[in-house]
Amino acid sequence: MALFSCNRCGNCCTSLGRLIRIERRLSSREFSCVFALGRGRFTARLDPGATGLPSAPGTCLFLAPAQSDSEGCGTTCTIYQNRPEVCRQFKCVTLVITDPSGAVAGRVKGRRSFEGRDAALHEIWMREVTPIIDENDQQWAEKVKNVLTPHGYHAEPLV
Repeated sequence: MALFSCNRCGNCCTSLGRLIRIERRLSSREFSCVFALGRGRFTARLDPGATGLPSAPGTCLFLAPAQSDSEGCGTTCTIYQNRPEVCRQFKCVTLVITDPSGAVAGRVKGRRSFEGRDAALHEIWMREVTPIIDENDQQWAEKVKNVLTPHGYHAEPLV
C-alpha cells in the first residue's frame, strides 16, 4: 500500500462547505469551534505564518489562498497542524490505478467514485467493478485489484 499524500489543494475544504463553526474567539490565534458533522468540539489554533481568518463563501473558515507555490495548488489550511480529526482522516483519493506502462489511468476518489480518461479501463470498471458489493473497503479494494490485474492494470490502495 502506498501512503496518501495531501497536496493541500483545498478541494475537500471547498466541497464540504462551512462545516466548522466558530463558537467564540479565545485569543487572536485561537478559536473554540464545533464541527457540524457529529457536533464534535475542538480548539483551532492558527498555524505559524497564518494571518487572520480568510473569508471565502461556501468554504471552510480556515481555508486561505496559499502564500507561496510550495504550499500546493492555490490554497492552504490555516489550522493544518491542529485540524480536527475528521479532516486528518479524510482522503480524497483512496486508490490509484496504473496502466501496463505504469502511467496513472484512473483514481478512486472518496469511497468508491471512479475518475479516469482511459476508455478501456472505464469499460472494465463499469462492467466488472461496479457490480462488486462489499461493505469492507479493504476487501473491496482487493477484489478490484483482482479484477483489474488480468487486464494489465495495477490498483494501489492509499493509506
